[in-house]
Amino acid sequence: MSILVFDLGGTHLRAGAWVDGRLQAIARLRSDTVRGAGDFMPRLERAVSDLAAQVMQGAAPEAVSMAVPGPVHDGMVERLPSLVGPSYEGGVDFAALARRLWPGAPVSVCNDLTAAGHLYVSRGHPDFGVLTLGSGVGGKLFIDGRPLLGRLGFGGEIGHWRVPGAPPTACDCGGKGHLSGLSSGRGALRLAQWRAAHDPDGFLASALAGPCRGDARALTPEDLVTAFHAGDAWAAASLAESAEHLGAAIAALGLAAGLEVFFLTGGFAVAAGEPFRAQVAAAAETYAWRTGQDWNEGVRLAAADEEPGLLGAGWFARAMA
Repeated sequence: MSILVFDLGGTHLRAGAWVDGRLQAIARLRSDTVRGAGDFMPRLERAVSDLAAQVMQGAAPEAVSMAVPGPVHDGMVERLPSLVGPSYEGGVDFAALARRLWPGAPVSVCNDLTAAGHLYVSRGHPDFGVLTLGSGVGGKLFIDGRPLLGRLGFGGEIGHWRVPGAPPTACDCGGKGHLSGLSSGRGALRLAQWRAAHDPDGFLASALAGPCRGDARALTPEDLVTAFHAGDAWAAASLAESAEHLGAAIAALGLAAGLEVFFLTGGFAVAAGEPFRAQVAAAAETYAWRTGQDWNEGVRLAAADEEPGLLGAGWFARAMA
């Protein structure tokens, strides 16, 4: 079965041709191409259409499946802060968009982490949590192979939990001190910038000061990750704080649902890599009740080339067929 799959994230828009559990082709476009003044919907539709043309090469899809970064209800996404920002208040009917572009093809729309979770279900994991660290923090819990979503699809939006006592860094939704504003790619950067403002001497003595010429506002997540892997103490301390907030959240989720496995996905998680994963696991163990659970084994990092959003969108469509 050939399924046209999309993973429409806050950093990149991706499309793929999914055939029997494998991606035959992938195309990418930066998400900032759809942002800007005025109605973003025509830009989004054009981007989706262009990506599809690249991966399908003129062939008609047997089905279309879209994974999107927000709560989904009946094909409608109620909020899209990581993609279009906090000011957009209207819902986006992705199902209608897909049916308009590919009339007659069955259409599935789900949250991007719901999609990623279906990939891990297809690999034999019935009970687990999956979190993405990219432009924001998304998360879903799966029990018996099914995501816990709630009536309106808002289940798992742990990224918009306000972390008690945390610095008031900005979240894409407009809130302050949310987990997404602390532990995602954008959040870790904002936390580093907040720390630089409160520890200017320490920041200027770090390896991070060079790339931005001493102006933390010019830093990028890539700068932060590079300094972290190079062993810079200030960058390491900043990412350790991001990891601690994330690990505390995972510990709470694990204790609440009785889960022992959590997958970390997303561009920032993969870029920060094994050292960051180990910090998150250690933080989860610190914040959790000691029940004999092996957090280091249970917190797992997605492979760099795994594409869980795209692959999972195909498995989601297969499950809904």
